[in-house]
Amino acid sequence: MAENLGKFVSPPTFAASWEKNTNSIWLATTLTLHRNIDKFNFPRQLDTEKRRLVSELVTGPLKEVPSLAGVQILPLDALHPIDREFLTEHFLLFEPVRDNQHGQDFVTEQSGTILIQINANDHLELHLVEPSGELEKALQRLGEIEKGIEKHLPFSFSNQFGYLTSDPCQSGTGLIVNAYVHIPALVSSGGYHKTLAGEHQEGLLFTSLQGNPEDLIGDLLVIRNRWTTGVAEEAILASIRNTVQKIVAEEASLRTKIKGEKDTLFIDHISRAIGTLQHSFTIDTSEALRAISQIKFGVELGWVQGITIEAINELFFDCRRAHLAKKINPELYSTPQLYNARAEFFRTLMAPIALV
Repeated sequence: MAENLGKFVSPPTFAASWEKNTNSIWLATTLTLHRNIDKFNFPRQLDTEKRRLVSELVTGPLKEVPSLAGVQILPLDALHPIDREFLTEHFLLFEPVRDNQHGQDFVTEQSGTILIQINANDHLELHLVEPSGELEKALQRLGEIEKGIEKHLPFSFSNQFGYLTSDPCQSGTGLIVNAYVHIPALVSSGGYHKTLAGEHQEGLLFTSLQGNPEDLIGDLLVIRNRWTTGVAEEAILASIRNTVQKIVAEEASLRTKIKGEKDTLFIDHISRAIGTLQHSFTIDTSEALRAISQIKFGVELGWVQGITIEAINELFFDCRRAHLAKKINPELYSTPQLYNARAEFFRTLMAPIALV
């Protein structure tokens, strides 16, 4: 595959990576604003020429937004598949980029926390990753980008329905918020469903990385707002934050209890996870994520030594296909050999790790 890289644009580069953090339970939140340019059909109803026109109209104002430094315009059809998937993983996008239509672009900037999709489902999808829980500041930053574009291009807006989107369920504010929380104690103890039942709100959706709330791969729970119409942006953020904080408190309380009791069931789960990553010769992403989750759990309980929280948090990304291939060997991307390479990567990395 490497011999074909020359026909593609340069891969995205970031000055830093938000993936390196010391977050314990509330790992990150993503905010997405959906917008469409007035007088244009939605992207899937546009021909190539019109999509390219939309892209040109949008990218000009984007380059003038003061808060965006080091802007990179990445045409999707000129971006290597490994880089498309890398961006999907890095920005925690739920929908993989399947279409390869002309006039569809990615826009990145140097902080590595903002991704702008042009001509995907909507003309504009403004994505921001917030690892510190400062949701209002994150929304304000997205608002600055939105205003920078709207000064030049009016958005499709209805007095009755708000901002218009290709998916009517995302009209209104057009704001989708996803909070990612790591809850191994609640999952391992079986208290996960009881906790969520107690926190059930009609306006929220509980799911997983794969979209299946019954299978929390990596013990990662995703909390998302269900509605965007008839509810203010501030109310969406408050609802997400309040629910996350309650779940974080439950998880933290249970971790304290488990640490004090030193239940051998939890120690066994963690020990098996260490063994899996230290001795496997082939491993897929899901199995790796489950093991990483248990080891992170052990580190935070003080039961595992030899790796930092920052390093283990980064592994939630480095075990995934595009991140792993870019890190060790891009030629292995989309090959069966990547399963073996992933196992070798973990055998080396986990060698010094042990139960205390």
